[in-house]
Amino acid sequence: MIHQIPDELIAEIDDPGVRSFLQSAYNVASPVFADGTDGVSLWDQARKGIDKWQYESIQSKIRKPIEFDKIENAGDMAEYSANLLATQIPNLALMYATGGASLYFLGASSAGSKYQAMQDEEELFYNTGGLYGHDHSFGTMFLNSSFTGVVEGLSERVTLGAINKTAKGLFRNLDDVTTKSRLCEIS
Repeated sequence: MIHQIPDELIAEIDDPGVRSFLQSAYNVASPVFADGTDGVSLWDQARKGIDKWQYESIQSKIRKPIEFDKIENAGDMAEYSANLLATQIPNLALMYATGGASLYFLGASSAGSKYQAMQDEEELFYNTGGLYGHDHSFGTMFLNSSFTGVVEGLSERVTLGAINKTAKGLFRNLDDVTTKSRLCEIS
């Protein structure tokens, strides 16, 4: 994020317009995203508050889905499959309805999730004195999350192609059946 750009790097930029833009963005973003006097940024406070509310209001009242490695019988497999299908239906429907425009949002969501996970690892690293977590640099987090988002978008592109072919086949067959039944009604 822009608040993580070192001041020295901004000072090295030759173009005064770009330098002043980045300095302004840095000054605006820092109070929100950078650690405050208590060591927690406003962004982190808001995110943790939302996570707490989601857990207390929703997640704690729902049974966790069965994990793949915990499947023991056909009932477990059916439950796992039904949960997998139910969680993917919104994404697949969105992909089909938007004709692929949602691929950018799915990729961006994946990149953001990866970046947040890496930030959480870094925070754990500093909170435990290096015992747990990992000390990621900004460049590592940025490139890793960007790569993850691009790969997610490209893999969903393959899925979109499969959805489109399946839908065309289903609707073509449906049209053939409808046309034949109408012809039978006429004759």
